[in-house]
Amino acid sequence: MSNLKKKHKKLLLVILSIYFFYAAIIYTKFFFAVYKINEQQNQDFMILKIYGNSSLKDGNTVSARFSILDSNQNTITELERSWSGNYLAVNFARINLFDKEFIFPTKIFAKEKLFENSKNGINLEKYYNENNQCMLFSKNHSIKNRKRLYLISRFANKKYLVPTFNLIKNSTINLSECKNDIFYIISCDKNGNLILHQM
Repeated sequence: MSNLKKKHKKLLLVILSIYFFYAAIIYTKFFFAVYKINEQQNQDFMILKIYGNSSLKDGNTVSARFSILDSNQNTITELERSWSGNYLAVNFARINLFDKEFIFPTKIFAKEKLFENSKNGINLEKYYNENNQCMLFSKNHSIKNRKRLYLISRFANKKYLVPTFNLIKNSTINLSECKNDIFYIISCDKNGNLILHQM
């Protein structure tokens, strides 16, 4: 084997070793956070109102306002804008581990057809994660648990460069039946189901 090939092989082994070490740290932190967190989510996630649809030469648009809520129903942030498309939908990521379930809103997106999915949209993680804390837990929760939820939410939003091994399940709330100028809320019921209903 030539010296060049030996160097390439050695470099590859170093890179793989670094990556496996990085992955081991991520998985350890993630599983530890899930195991140690002692407060569950059972909350309203989002208030929304669709207030207009319009037709343009380039296609249709739908306008709406979304408020992301913490577990005490306080508003974390508001998003108001128009999307190109006929319908809106919200994606959620779910993690069920150690008899605990965690749910995170991940994306708002528009679509042309009712059963269409989309890779484009507004990513929501940056609006409820700050200072290494997940603000979906209100100030009533401990800082330790908000930091643990932050690690879990980062994993759920695939912010770490590691395989997720089917630990993340995705759910979509379709907003096509929402009427204009009526407030709706997306909640998680006692059985862990995401539901959309009028306020």
